[in-house]
Amino acid sequence: MSTTASRVAAALTCAACLLQVWAVPAGTTPQPENAVAPCQLNSTDLNQCIARNIEHFLQTAKHGLSEVGIDALDPLAVKELELIKGKGKVAVTFEFHDVRFKGFSNSEVNSARMNVNDKKLEVSLRAPVYEIDGQYTCSGGVYELPISSNGHFAVTLTDVTSAWMLYFLTKTTNNETQVAVNRFIVDVSPSNVVYRFDKKFDGENSLGIGEAMDEFMNENALEIYNDIKPQLMSMLSELFLERANQVLINFPGALPFIE
Repeated sequence: MSTTASRVAAALTCAACLLQVWAVPAGTTPQPENAVAPCQLNSTDLNQCIARNIEHFLQTAKHGLSEVGIDALDPLAVKELELIKGKGKVAVTFEFHDVRFKGFSNSEVNSARMNVNDKKLEVSLRAPVYEIDGQYTCSGGVYELPISSNGHFAVTLTDVTSAWMLYFLTKTTNNETQVAVNRFIVDVSPSNVVYRFDKKFDGENSLGIGEAMDEFMNENALEIYNDIKPQLMSMLSELFLERANQVLINFPGALPFIE
């Protein structure tokens, strides 16, 4: 392998591990809870090493690493989402804001596969529970009854399988290779979803509007999740992309150990 190729491979391997938590000041001894063993490019367990390092990083950087400019990974904040669901007797428009997506730090990395030639990394993860909460406003009608409400909501996703696909760009200037994540695709697929909404409705709720909406949401739980999923995944992908490149920006020179 040429020198340039080996540097590119090193860059991709390090980026794939989210640069492995090199958050130790110069001249100090890494602490066991922060140190992550480098992944050797030609090692027979390269993918297993990457998987271990990603899992470790998710736990270590859960609340962020402020000393090196890395924001929190858990929870992730999503500004706003909109969902228009149903027609006829059941037609509801939801607007969600100040949304938090929690549970990534408890993920187990099932597998990781690095393709150095294509500058691509595929990761498969599993978590027992993800939680989404925030504020919402709702308007429309359920069973021909008008609804106008707002308040807090919470969504629980259980037995969650996730897939990540990372694509990298590399650039060599003055014999130094720089790497960035160009695309970070996220897919989150739960086995079950449960919705809980504050029952604070404008006007009277004596006709059971709140109960009707809870019933409607949970009887159509996965269908509703799949409706909102494309927009949610797009926003999560942007947030993960930002976090990954924060690591790369903070550790641009931490790539020389694989030849």
